[in-house]
Amino acid sequence: MENRNGQVRKGTSVSWARHLRWFGVFAHLLFVSSSHAALAQSLGEIQAEVRRVTSSWPQGRPPADPAQLHSAIQALGKAALSFIALADRAAQAGSESKERATLLEAYRTVSQPLEAVYEQTGGQLERLVQKVIAEDGDLEALYESPEYRQGQALGAEALYYLNWVRFYGARLHEGAQRKALLEKAASGFGSFLGGEQKTDLQRESLLGRGLCALELGDFDAAMDDLQAVADDPQNPAERRTKARLALLDGLVRNGRYADAVKVSAPLADSGDPRALFLRARALLELARKASANDAERQRKEALALLERVRRAGGAWEDRAQQLLLAFADDPAALARDATSPHARLELAKLALQKKQFSEAVRVLEELGKSGGALPASIEAERNYLLGIALFQLGSWEAAARTLEQAVELRASEDAAEAAYLRFKAREKLASEKPELADDPAYEAAIRSYVERFPQHRFAYEAFFRLGELLQRRQRCEEALPFFAKVTGDAEFSLRARFAALQCRVSLLGTRVRPDDATLSTLGQEIRELVQALSEAEQRRLVDRTSLANMRGKLAVLQAAWQSWQPNPDWASVAHSLEGFEQRYPQLPELFAPAARLRLLALAELGQFARAEQEAAERAAALAQAYDAKEVEALAVRFIRAGTARRNQGEAGADVAAQRVALQLYQGLAAAGKLGESSELALARLYETTGNLERAEELYRKALTEKPNSLPLLRQLARLLEARGQTREALELWRRYAEAARPGDGPWYEGQYQLARLDKELGSPRAACQRLQNMKSAMPGLSDRELRSRLEQLYNEVCR
Repeated sequence: MENRNGQVRKGTSVSWARHLRWFGVFAHLLFVSSSHAALAQSLGEIQAEVRRVTSSWPQGRPPADPAQLHSAIQALGKAALSFIALADRAAQAGSESKERATLLEAYRTVSQPLEAVYEQTGGQLERLVQKVIAEDGDLEALYESPEYRQGQALGAEALYYLNWVRFYGARLHEGAQRKALLEKAASGFGSFLGGEQKTDLQRESLLGRGLCALELGDFDAAMDDLQAVADDPQNPAERRTKARLALLDGLVRNGRYADAVKVSAPLADSGDPRALFLRARALLELARKASANDAERQRKEALALLERVRRAGGAWEDRAQQLLLAFADDPAALARDATSPHARLELAKLALQKKQFSEAVRVLEELGKSGGALPASIEAERNYLLGIALFQLGSWEAAARTLEQAVELRASEDAAEAAYLRFKAREKLASEKPELADDPAYEAAIRSYVERFPQHRFAYEAFFRLGELLQRRQRCEEALPFFAKVTGDAEFSLRARFAALQCRVSLLGTRVRPDDATLSTLGQEIRELVQALSEAEQRRLVDRTSLANMRGKLAVLQAAWQSWQPNPDWASVAHSLEGFEQRYPQLPELFAPAARLRLLALAELGQFARAEQEAAERAAALAQAYDAKEVEALAVRFIRAGTARRNQGEAGADVAAQRVALQLYQGLAAAGKLGESSELALARLYETTGNLERAEELYRKALTEKPNSLPLLRQLARLLEARGQTREALELWRRYAEAARPGDGPWYEGQYQLARLDKELGSPRAACQRLQNMKSAMPGLSDRELRSRLEQLYNEVCR
C-alpha cells in the first residue's frame, strides 16, 4: 500500500498503486460505480440482495472463478451503494443517532462479504508473487500477465466499494474500532492516488482520503485534500459541494469561524440543513466577539438560517433548538434580532428552559403586538408558551385566561397540556382564595379538561377535584363516578377512595339506621382503607399532610359506622373525635359531622354540661352544614335523653339537656333557618331554662309577624301570667278566643282561660256570665279534660 505521497510502503507485496496506471482498470471501475440507478431503499432490501449473492458461495467463501467473482462484486457493490445512500439520507435528515442500529446492521451486512472478497483476491495475487519468487522468475512478466491483471482488477473493484463502506461504517463506531476503519479506508483511498494521470477515480479517492483525515483529526491534511477537490473544476458539482461541506465542518470544528463563513457562502442557497446549521453556528460564534452592529447582523442571519434548518423537520428541529440553547445567554435580546415568528417562539422556549420567565413573557407579548394577524398555529403556541411563563411567575388569573385561548386554538397534543395548566392555575387561585373554590370558571376549567382529554396523564387530578367540588356541594351521587375514575396515582387514588366512602355514608343520611348488609359492607371498606393507609405510610406513597387528612376522615367514618351499630360504643365515639378540630385544622369540611357525632355520643352518655359547651361552639357550623330538621332532631334527642334521666331519678338532667337543645336552636336562629314551630320551640326552651325575658321577646316578635297565631297567643299569655302580667295575659286570651273558630277546641280553651282570669282579677260575675253564654255550645266539646275544667270553674263562680 502507498502512503499519502504515493510511495510504496516497505513490506507490502501487492501494491495497487503500481499497477493501476492501466486505463482499462479505471474505466472499468468508473463504469461499475455509476451504473447502479435502482438501489435498495431499506435494510431489508439490502439484506435480501446480499443473501441472493452469497447463498450460492461454496462453504460460505467467495467463488474462485473470476467471472463469478466479478458478478458477485458488482452485486455487492450495488448493496454497498445502497448502504451509503441510506447513511447519506440519515445524515441529510439529521437522524443518524436515531437510525444508528439500522445503519450498523446494514454496514455489517455489506462489509463482511466485501472484506471476504478483498482478502481472497489479495491472497491469490500474493500466492502468484510468492510462486514466481520461489522459481526465481520474472516479476515484471507476472505483473503484465492476464491472470495477474485480472486478479488485480477484481481486487481494486472490491477495494473501491470497501473504502467507502469502511468510511461510512467508521462513523457508526467509537474508539479504536472507529480509528482502525478510518485508517484502512484512508489507506485504500490512497492506493488509487498513484500515477501521473489524474482520473475521476483519483479525484473521488482524494475526497475520500480528505474525509478520513478529517475524522482522524489530521486537520491540515484534510484541508489540503478537501480544498483541492473543491477547487478542481473537473469535479462534478455534487462532489465539490460535498468537499465544501466537509471543509466547512472541519473549519467549524477547529474554531476557524471566519473562514467557515466564507466557505459556506456558496452553500447557503443549497437548502442542505447541514450547511445551513454549520454556517449558523459559525455566525453565532463570531457574534460573541463582534462589535454591536456586526453582532446584530450576524445573529439575524444565524436566526434566519436556523429557521430554515428547523423547517427541515425531524432531528434538525431539535438540533436547531439545542444550538439556540447553547448561544442564547439572553434569549430576549436575541429575540429582538429575530424576524421570524418561529424563531421568536424558539427563543421564548429557550427562555423558559433557562427559567427566565419574565423575559419569556416579554418576548411573547411583543410577538403578539408585532403587527398583523399571526397564523392560528403560531398564535396558539404563543398563548400556550405565554400561559406557561405566567403560570411559573404565579400570575394564576392571567395564566388561566391565556391558556384558555391556547386550548381553543390548538388541536395538537399541547392542547391537553394547556388545558391541564389552565385547570392548575384555577386550582391555585382557589387554594389562595377559598371563596373561588366555587367559582364557575374553576369548574369550567376542570370539566373542559376531563371532557376533552380524559386520557391525559394527569387527568386523575381533575377527576378528583371535580368529585371533591360536587361533594362539597352535597351532590354526592354526581361525585361518585368521578372519584371512580381516579387511577394511576397512589396518593390520589387513596384520597378518592376515602372521598367516595364519605359520599356513600353521606347518601345514607342520619335519620334512619342503615340495614345490616349495608353496615357490613361499610365496615369492610373501612377496614380495607385502614390497611391501605398503613401500607401507604410504610411505603411513603403519600406525603404527611395527606396522611393526616386521611386519618381525620377515617376517624369520622369509623365514628359514623359505630353510631349505627345496634349497641354503639358511644364512649369510643366521643373519645375518637375529641379535639378533632385542633388535630385536623386542615379539614374544616368535617368539623360539623365530627361535632354532630360527638354530641350524639354525649347525649347518650348523659354528659350534658360538656355537650352544652360543645353545642355553643359548634351550633353555627351545624346550622350551616345541615338542614333545620337535622339539627332539631339532634336537639330533640337531648331533650328526650334529659327527660329519661330525670325520670330515672337524675335531678336537673332535663333542664341541663334543654340547655344543650337551646344552643342548637340558637344556631338555627342565627342562620335564619327557624320556621314558626321552631321559633316557638326556641321560645319554650328559653322559658324552661329560666330566660323568661328572652322567651317573651321572641313570642312578641313572632306575634308582630303573625298576630292571629293561636300557638303564639297561647304561649305568650301563659308566660305573661307567670310573670304577673295578668291583665295583658287576659287581653291575649281574648285575642286567642276571637281568632279561633267557634265550636273548635281552641275556642273552648280561650273561653275557659278568659273566665278563669276574670275570676283571678276579682270579677266572678263576669266569669259566670261568660260560662253561661257558652252553655248552649257545650254539647260540641269532645275534650273531656277541658269539659271537666269548665264544669269545675262554673261551679266555683256561678253558685
